Amino acid sequence: MFLPTSYRPSASPLIFTRRWLNMKILTLLALTTSLTGCAETVYRTQLEVYCPPLAQYTLEWNNGLADELDALPDDSNRIPLAITDYARLRDRIRLCEKEKEEL
Repeated sequence: MFLPTSYRPSASPLIFTRRWLNMKILTLLALTTSLTGCAETVYRTQLEVYCPPLAQYTLEWNNGLADELDALPDDSNRIPLAITDYARLRDRIRLCEKEKEEL
């Protein structure tokens, strides 16, 4: 294909494209810099720990419970297991309260 010598592609579209890319990069850099200033603000809230309340039993009540557990038939194993699980739960609640006080 023959093109006349007077027809040469102008360099201006290339210069425009380069300038546009440079402006785009500068704009993104400015936005990124301004947004990093917002990222420095950290809001800290107080950590709140909620532990379920423990029921307080008197010594007489605990002794009565122990007497009733001793009076159970030898083949009953569910109630002592439930009592053991309840004791573990109470230990966990006490640990929760201890950790709550340390915060």
